[in-house]
Amino acid sequence: MVTAGIDVGTETTKVVVLSNSEIVSRHIFIGGDEDAARLGAKALHQAAAKAGMNPTDIQNIAATGLGGIQMPFVNEQVPEAMCIAKGVDWLLPSTRTALDLGAAKSLAVKCDHGKPIKIARNDKCASGTGIYLEIVSKILGIGIEEMADLSLRSKEYVELQSTCAVFGESEAISLIQMKKRPEDIARGALRGLAKRTYPLLLEVGLERDVTLLGGVARNRGLVIALEELLGHNLLVPPEPQIVAALGAGLIAQERMAS
Repeated sequence: MVTAGIDVGTETTKVVVLSNSEIVSRHIFIGGDEDAARLGAKALHQAAAKAGMNPTDIQNIAATGLGGIQMPFVNEQVPEAMCIAKGVDWLLPSTRTALDLGAAKSLAVKCDHGKPIKIARNDKCASGTGIYLEIVSKILGIGIEEMADLSLRSKEYVELQSTCAVFGESEAISLIQMKKRPEDIARGALRGLAKRTYPLLLEVGLERDVTLLGGVARNRGLVIALEELLGHNLLVPPEPQIVAALGAGLIAQERMAS
């Protein structure tokens, strides 16, 4: 039984291929100006090739995310929260609250053994998503992947208070003009993002263990900022970007078995 899950995001398309509930391939397709159908097809083809198979060998495909419904080769479109709950339970079964932070959305999911119980979402304001970090990193003249290491060198608390990405950009520029150090601004931006996403966890009914997912989860500085708010450690899977795609693939397997 071979299935695949596809998670279509604003900046990346993630594919996980499974055979009898075991991951045989995963692929993250970055960028691209094409529509979701073409991007999904390319990502699926590359993931299948990594597993030594053709896309036609995949018996059932489930998609989630922004553009899944646009892909004619997909058998089923599955809500993100279902996929997140299923995927995180397979990877880290002690998880009771999951926070998925992507480029353009933040989504908290209270989980119960692979099922979503309650969700809270913020995809209307960029200040609560990874785009905010991209904006600040460009102002600082660094890559977003450098923000974490830079922030860990901070020695002064600098607060970025704005809840709007546009005003946040102006605020960061003002701090530079005030001669604040880049490392302190980077830390302030990460703490600001943590503060704006923390209420989502409270809204779903925060319960340990808490797992951080999505591309932003790779930023150690943000993990530390959230842990300071929570008062305890977060769980982060080795590949936090593929969790929803994994969940979609597992759901595709369950559909075939039923």
